[in-house]
Amino acid sequence: MHETVHNTLFRPTNLNAAFLYLFDLIGANSYIWKRRHLHLHHNFPNVAGWDSDIEQASLFRIFPHDPHRSIHRHQPRLLFLLYPFYLANWLLVRDFKDFFSKQQVIRKITRIPLPEYAKLFFFKGLFLTYILGVPFMLGVPLLLAIGAFLLLLLTANAFALFVLLTPHTNTQNAFPLPDARHTLPQSWLLHQFSTTNDVSGSNWWYRHVMANFNCHLAHHLFPRIPYVYAPEVTQVIREFARQHQLPYRTYPLLQALRFHYQLICQNAVGAADFLEEDM
Repeated sequence: MHETVHNTLFRPTNLNAAFLYLFDLIGANSYIWKRRHLHLHHNFPNVAGWDSDIEQASLFRIFPHDPHRSIHRHQPRLLFLLYPFYLANWLLVRDFKDFFSKQQVIRKITRIPLPEYAKLFFFKGLFLTYILGVPFMLGVPLLLAIGAFLLLLLTANAFALFVLLTPHTNTQNAFPLPDARHTLPQSWLLHQFSTTNDVSGSNWWYRHVMANFNCHLAHHLFPRIPYVYAPEVTQVIREFARQHQLPYRTYPLLQALRFHYQLICQNAVGAADFLEEDM
């Protein structure tokens, strides 16, 4: 689905557009995610108010510049409770918020066409029908069908969070803010380097199952290159960065996850907490 969004799965763009409907069939909304991912995340990685891939529910404070709420003090513990439901929230809640809430970041760049609303409800209904309704009609107890559905989402979470948490949202990456003229402090190239890291490793699992997600900087610099070439492109990027003193960074998977957890812990503390500790 990710390759299809970037028109790198097939040469004809109409084939990519047709294939993208599989995303709707597995429960997500392809229209809204394509715009979130292409126009917001790729143009503004780690920029508060613009990177909708990182934008989360208000229970979590991901961006260091976001307002601090009392609930954020508990986010290091809430992480273990709520992160397993990331995909459930995406499929059953967030897509609808993007369509119906004017406060969502996606509203800054698109006015959703009316037919897309019909498509949203049709595919969500179809998804829930075949994932829950059909097994129930075939004699599977409803609670068992719901349990299997939740197990499916929890399993998918394990893969999705590896891809989503490790390359951007950690203590080693920058979270730039635009100035008064709405200009970011660095060039586009430096912005990609300072907000994106790779995940170390090259094996069959990364290449063929995880679609070279660990070569993430290569994807941000060259999003129209298919993922199968990402390791080779990364070698070129690494050498280019060495020659020109650019901040290329790569971390082992567990270390990148630890950096993410450290970010969550840091952002759990607000200015009021610092003052309270000083007193």
